Amino acid sequence: MHIAMKSLRLVIGLLSLVFVLAFGAWAANYPSPTFLTALFTDSTVNSTIGYDTGASFSPHELVISGAIPGQNSLQLRNTSPAGFSALSFRGTNPWDSNPSAMYERGAIGWSNAGIFAIEMSSFDNTYDAGKPPARGSIQQSGAVDPTGGTVLYCTLTQGSKTITCPSAVPSGGFTYVFSFNLPTGTVLTAGAGTTTPTLSQAALYNQTNALVRFWTPTWAQRNVFDFSNDDLVNVNNWDLSLNTSWSRVSHTFQVAGGMKFAARQIAAGASDTATIRDHFINWSSSTASAKTEAIPACSPQIAGLELIIVDEGGTAGTYSITITPASGQIKYAASLVINTTGGSARVECDGVQNWVPF
Repeated sequence: MHIAMKSLRLVIGLLSLVFVLAFGAWAANYPSPTFLTALFTDSTVNSTIGYDTGASFSPHELVISGAIPGQNSLQLRNTSPAGFSALSFRGTNPWDSNPSAMYERGAIGWSNAGIFAIEMSSFDNTYDAGKPPARGSIQQSGAVDPTGGTVLYCTLTQGSKTITCPSAVPSGGFTYVFSFNLPTGTVLTAGAGTTTPTLSQAALYNQTNALVRFWTPTWAQRNVFDFSNDDLVNVNNWDLSLNTSWSRVSHTFQVAGGMKFAARQIAAGASDTATIRDHFINWSSSTASAKTEAIPACSPQIAGLELIIVDEGGTAGTYSITITPASGQIKYAASLVINTTGGSARVECDGVQNWVPF
């Protein structure tokens, strides 16, 4: 993205020329129509580039608008093998040694070398070692309740304002009902404390086990991914407290709270096959026979993968659980047996061919 994007600049230059020639007399005043002008129009699609002067918010922003079903509004194309079909962002930086310098601060797009990238940069075409990368964040703006509110998994019916929940909804202490299947601003109108409350707006489509939040949100701009520290990259919670963080200097990863791993319960039968997506495998089957657990072969691709197999049902003292890898060894043998009540096995792939205990 540090190479000049000639094709993009050409397009911008031509558009600028059209504006200058056709509308130079209006440079100081915006016209009365909502858009400055319609540059491209046909019988089916009306595409407009102009200033949305009818908007109360940011009326001086340049707008590309069109009714183009199934297509993008803007395409950037660079045919040079060494080029970038990308958009760069230039601006000043009050912390720079030259605060008025118009350097590249970020870019997003496709490199014809085969990479799509989002870049936070400090670039002036000199590769100056004295300029650290730009700080940045990925931000969410909107209304949420940092506590998460009360969550229920309910059944919603398209067009109906009544929902059915597995347990009673809160009787109070919240202002809005939120679900991606409900229009924004939905509130409870009746049925507080029951399993079939009535809402102010109907569901948009049929859905079972829809996540519904009963909460009191506040509007804010929240940094979800925060790159503003030159060392740490942080992921933040809704209340802006730290969720996870990793240091690019010490090569460490910090979790502010508990960690949740995949857990799968074997509730019936006498055999199971684990995959690399497993972590905890909990045997609770009441089948009155010995159990077998087949696990993947250990290989370099899954080096460090950990599996924990547990006798959750407390029957291994009578009906053992035999763990066998597809190839290689486990705990220095062809198989590993759990034969004590409530027993467990915790093994890790060594990246060669063996599952080792730890």
